[in-house]
Amino acid sequence: MDLRTGALLARPANGKGGPYTPVIPIGFYTQFDGYLARNLSISAELAAQGFTVVHPVPSFANFTALDEVLDSMEEAGLYLMYDMRGEYQNSTSVTEQVNHIKSRPNLLLWYTADEPDGTSDPLNATLLSSNLIQSLDGGDGKGGAGYHPVSLVLNCENYFFTEYASGADIVMQDTYMIGNNVTHSAVWNTVCTTDYGDCGCDNCQGSFGDISTRMDEFRERLSINGWERTKAVWTVPQAFGNETYWKRYPTGKEFVVESIIGINHGALGVVSWDDPTTSDIKASASLLATSIPKMTPYITSPTAQFRQVAINGIDIGLWSVGSGTLVLATNTNYETATLPLKDLDLNPNLAQGNIVQVLNSGSTISPDKSAFVFESVGSGAFVVKTK
Repeated sequence: MDLRTGALLARPANGKGGPYTPVIPIGFYTQFDGYLARNLSISAELAAQGFTVVHPVPSFANFTALDEVLDSMEEAGLYLMYDMRGEYQNSTSVTEQVNHIKSRPNLLLWYTADEPDGTSDPLNATLLSSNLIQSLDGGDGKGGAGYHPVSLVLNCENYFFTEYASGADIVMQDTYMIGNNVTHSAVWNTVCTTDYGDCGCDNCQGSFGDISTRMDEFRERLSINGWERTKAVWTVPQAFGNETYWKRYPTGKEFVVESIIGINHGALGVVSWDDPTTSDIKASASLLATSIPKMTPYITSPTAQFRQVAINGIDIGLWSVGSGTLVLATNTNYETATLPLKDLDLNPNLAQGNIVQVLNSGSTISPDKSAFVFESVGSGAFVVKTK
């Protein structure tokens, strides 16, 4: 991890060597037995769609089948996010798995606890597991830093956040607010308040703002704990529906909105639950994934001057490096919206003829190049040259 920015630094995932470079991983929690293990060509397909990381979902009952899938991922140049959710409190199992996986050149990071706050795991469980993993993974034998960061996801807004987050370098949030009733539980037939009830999205309002609030709160807590330079936050967009609390899938454009809000509020990785998903979501996720390399030099630059603003329901991140500014914007309204460049303190005269769109998920540059125009839940990324 680059402690100046929180971004991960990695060699190419194909195992052929190369320098460490910043990466913003984007991909899915991906079903293993019923999907990845049944077709070894899926890895190549995901790579061709622009995705850079795969998070196989256990259990992995057969190491031979697992190795075949991981080999296919390496061949395709995909990074591995290795999941030990069901076994992370079992030191014997963790030791066996870490020793089996740690030398793989495409291993990017470990994943231990899946929503430990939701299942009330022991409060020291994540830290104990992280210490063991890092001691096995090139650390000092006492829990010191290993070669690969450790990650987990937290489900609740703030349930023993500090205790669970202490056992991770990367803390993920999974605010799922599409298609669920956040005031009355469809599963438990109870009301949901700040004190009581489970509606599938803890203390949510049922809007895209739930994602930005959760991201901001997680990052603020990292700072309060003195972890702002040693831990990072990633985002988990919703790519599922038609089950339990969630009565529909997000649309592809809504998926992009979820993802960009996460990035604009500090996420340095995007790993969605889950794949397989709908063709609409997969196409939109691929559109975002293929644009990420054009944005990475701005988002991961240690010299970037960053601003996050919200204007009339449009969530905007701006990263200025040298003479260029990356504008990453998403319209959270279910109606069209216009964003004048002057409202971003970007001089439209200097910007004339010097705007390049690098992501189009329902957005465009106005004919006079003075504004960005967004469809309902449309998003876009633009590089504006100001000199």
